[in-house]
Amino acid sequence: MIKAAGIVFVILSSSGLGFLYSFSVKKRIAVLEAMQRFIGDVSEEIRLSRDTTYAILYRLLSHGYSELSFLKPAIKHRKTYLQDLMFMCSAESTALNEKDKKLFAEFFSKLGRTDLRGQISHCEEFRARIRNTLHEEKDATIKKAVMIRSLGALCGVFIAIFLI
Repeated sequence: MIKAAGIVFVILSSSGLGFLYSFSVKKRIAVLEAMQRFIGDVSEEIRLSRDTTYAILYRLLSHGYSELSFLKPAIKHRKTYLQDLMFMCSAESTALNEKDKKLFAEFFSKLGRTDLRGQISHCEEFRARIRNTLHEEKDATIKKAVMIRSLGALCGVFIAIFLI
C-alpha cells in the first residue's frame, strides 16, 4: 500500500515539475508579447502627448503590463531611470534569454535621445525586431513546453517502474 502511494506520488510530482517548467518556458513568449505592446504604446504616447519619456514610461508601467513588472522598480528615480531600466532588463531573474535582454537594453539606451520622429522610428524598429523574434520562436517554444510536460510525466512513470 505504501509502495503504491509512493509510486503515485513520484508520478504526480515529476508531472508537476514538468508542468511548472513548461510555464516558465511559455513566460518568455508572454514577456516578448507584452514588450511589443508596450513599445507600441510608448510610440503612441510619444506621438500624441507632450510628456517626457520618464512620464510616459512611468505611466505605462504603473498602470498595466503585469508581465513587465520586473521593470517597475527601475522607474523610481527620475535622473537614472534609463540606466536602471537597462540594468533591470539584463538581470538574471527575468524569463528572457541573453539575446532578448540585449535587445531590451538597447531599446532603453537609445530612447529619448533624438527628436520626435527619431524616437517614433526607434520604437517602430524595435517593435519590428521583437515581432520577428516572436514569429521565429513562438512555435518552437510552444512545442518545447509540450515536450517538457510529456517528459516530466514520462520520467515519473519510468521512476515508478524502476521502484516496482
